[in-house]
Amino acid sequence: MLEDRLEQQAQAGAKGPWLVGDKLTIADLASFSWVNWDVWAGVDVKQFKHLHEWSDRINNRTAVQKGLDVPEPFEMKKKMQTKVSHPRVLKHPISILTSGNRRVKRNTKRCTANGS
Repeated sequence: MLEDRLEQQAQAGAKGPWLVGDKLTIADLASFSWVNWDVWAGVDVKQFKHLHEWSDRINNRTAVQKGLDVPEPFEMKKKMQTKVSHPRVLKHPISILTSGNRRVKRNTKRCTANGS
């Protein structure tokens, strides 16, 4: 969907192109926070021309780089690109999310049963 939207913006002659209008907005930053984890999720954003350019454009902004390094330097993406990470994360990144979801569901059931 983002690729389609960015392509529409490019065809319309938008300056960015950005998701909404001709400047960076909260819509771009909110979406970027998900897209920036593309490698971790096993998605190669490079296969989407407009999305890749958009992501690079945001990632190359000085303020974004400073923000990514709060509270500590953001090195996970670099580690994932070079495959220097925990083997479980590299092999099954989605399992990390689903196992977390199972724990949340168990805790929710336990709290509900206890009347908490």
